[in-house]
Amino acid sequence: DALKVNTSLRYLGLTSNGLGDSAVAPLVDMLQYNTTLSDLHLDGNVITDSGAMVLRDALQFNFTLSILDLTENTIGESLVESIRAILEDPQRAAWAAGEVDTKPACEIPLQEKEE
Repeated sequence: DALKVNTSLRYLGLTSNGLGDSAVAPLVDMLQYNTTLSDLHLDGNVITDSGAMVLRDALQFNFTLSILDLTENTIGESLVESIRAILEDPQRAAWAAGEVDTKPACEIPLQEKEE
């Protein structure tokens, strides 16, 4: 709960902690409330499509996260494309140009699932 209301944390590095999909739900809950975290590293955490789908859905409600590293996880190509579609939404460019007030969700470098 502390991360929900924290107003100073900008970077959270959880790289290679073996968190898995079960750790995604509490992070998503935090992302719905936290308004300062901009850089979240979840690379190398055994996150699969299940966890990535939950994160993808949360990105539509968090407007401060600008970096989300999901590399070295096992995420399928269709989900990677789905997340990319959110990131490539024209509203992101409109926000960057100052044309809209709603900040786009985030930027996610992803490693595709190896077949």
